[in-house]
Amino acid sequence: MTLQQLRYLAAVHDHGLNITAAARQLHASQPAISRQLKLLEEDLGFQVFERRGRALARTTPAGDEIIARAVNILREIRNIHRVSSTLSETVAGPLSIATTHTQSRYVLPQVIRGFLAQYPDVRMHLYQGTSEQIAEMSAQDRVDLAIATGSEELAGDMPRHRLTNGGPLRHAELFEMLRPQNDVLILAPFAIRGS
Repeated sequence: MTLQQLRYLAAVHDHGLNITAAARQLHASQPAISRQLKLLEEDLGFQVFERRGRALARTTPAGDEIIARAVNILREIRNIHRVSSTLSETVAGPLSIATTHTQSRYVLPQVIRGFLAQYPDVRMHLYQGTSEQIAEMSAQDRVDLAIATGSEELAGDMPRHRLTNGGPLRHAELFEMLRPQNDVLILAPFAIRGS
């Protein structure tokens, strides 16, 4: 069993058992993911998924347990990376942001360019979805930051930062909110601009 197999497993689950969609997100080929999932099942000694032909139909009860544990392991790995970057006092490593298509395409590019120019050792990953999907990704700790439009009910008990002054979010503010101890859902019905 490898961490890569657990990443593939979690991504396939996150994409409703759609291997093609998971492959796109992971920048991997569909056959590679399928092969790794089969190897994982062989290693475990049982099926994680029920199949109809080549398609994944649903997870097995044992598969549900394995997926839950895999998600927890991947979360802890991200936490170790966060602690490591905090202790080394350098701004480096992966940063995952979930946001809407509109924010990702039209609003965030300029602020992300400014942020990455200031912190070139950060590897940013953007995930797109509806506000509900974004809130779910954040609640399940699959992303470091969620930027969504919508009501505060989406955030539930998650820490959040609501920009109510209608002003621009500058990359310095983005950096402050991205500090490891500040997991936030930003409810953003406004424009975001670089500094």
